[in-house]
Amino acid sequence: MNIFNTAILSISLCSVAHTGLAHGAQLACPPTDKAAKPIEVGGQPESVLVNEEFVLASNIGQGPLTQRGDGYVSLIGLDGKLKEKKWLPLKGDSLDSPTGMAIVKNQVYIADINRIAVFDLKSRKSLPSIDLSSTGASFLNDIVAADFPFIYVSATNIKKVFRIDITTNQYEEVLGTGPDFKVPNGLAWYDKKLYVAQNKVHSLPTDSKPNGSVIVVDPDNRHRIVAKSEDFGQFIDGIAVDRSEIIVSDWNSFTNDGVLHSLSLKLTIKASKTVKSNGFADFDLSSDGSCLVTPDLLGGRILFLSRNP
Repeated sequence: MNIFNTAILSISLCSVAHTGLAHGAQLACPPTDKAAKPIEVGGQPESVLVNEEFVLASNIGQGPLTQRGDGYVSLIGLDGKLKEKKWLPLKGDSLDSPTGMAIVKNQVYIADINRIAVFDLKSRKSLPSIDLSSTGASFLNDIVAADFPFIYVSATNIKKVFRIDITTNQYEEVLGTGPDFKVPNGLAWYDKKLYVAQNKVHSLPTDSKPNGSVIVVDPDNRHRIVAKSEDFGQFIDGIAVDRSEIIVSDWNSFTNDGVLHSLSLKLTIKASKTVKSNGFADFDLSSDGSCLVTPDLLGGRILFLSRNP
């Protein structure tokens, strides 16, 4: 698949699944499983990150993944109101096609084609980026913060996952081979394990057979895959671990019918429900897991969704 084809790219982009959910964050979610008023951010929003004080939404601009400099990050309040459409970058800095994000020690790390862009959250000034172009990566996808000083990033176009020491900016390939390892997309960190949402093919399957799966990787055991789910979904993207369950987003189709899958920590499917998102990409959860914030990628919007029945 050509990941630089705009139509296919729209379902290709990953989600950012995060380790740590924001503690104390109170999001303006509807009381039931209906969407609040969509937040219009334009472009193609790919990933969201919930913080104790705000929500960030990365945006690849008009696509596809090229170095055009029209990418941006929007700032959204916990009340569900857009604070600043193009909060990052400031004038003089640039983002091309930002996707996954992670916050560590007041700095935000953003996957941007073949580098990790870094910004100070207080000043919004750019810091030295982490260049991974020598690996052949041209589609860095999701980022997740692990135990300090490490972050992980999925490189979808070369089917690899890298671990980066952010104190030295040194990185190593930790996943890239094996029969259970497919095309990596979303990442999550939970209980000192790395969870990877992956697909057999990085597009909607032509035969409608289950395409996605989740693997669990143990960094203390040479990053070996210690568990794998059965295949499920059509094109899975974002992933988060909410205490007793694993939550995975699924594009399902090009229409407004994404699917939210719930798996047990033993990787068995518990439930699947339709989510009205035209591009159910990277999402994040509130601290109590009751509110899900997701991009509506093809609609240029961000949705606040209640997980309550």
